[in-house]
Amino acid sequence: MITKQSLTVIARDALKNPGLTFDANMSNTSEWDSVGQLSMLIALDAFTNGRTAKITAIASCKSLAEIYSVLGENNLAGKD
Repeated sequence: MITKQSLTVIARDALKNPGLTFDANMSNTSEWDSVGQLSMLIALDAFTNGRTAKITAIASCKSLAEIYSVLGENNLAGKD
């Protein structure tokens, strides 16, 4: 189960941005470009053992909050 904290850590690592917070989105995070988006999706897929690859809506998410919401709708995120 992914928590807000674990999602933030995954994004920090994928985007190589140690200061990244859960409030991150494409507009306020310079590293979050198309390559950064792909890096995050790959990292999420690895963390969930391939379960996020089946969620097409996740590719169009533009914030960690939106990703977390989509993960929750697919029973992959906790209730924190």
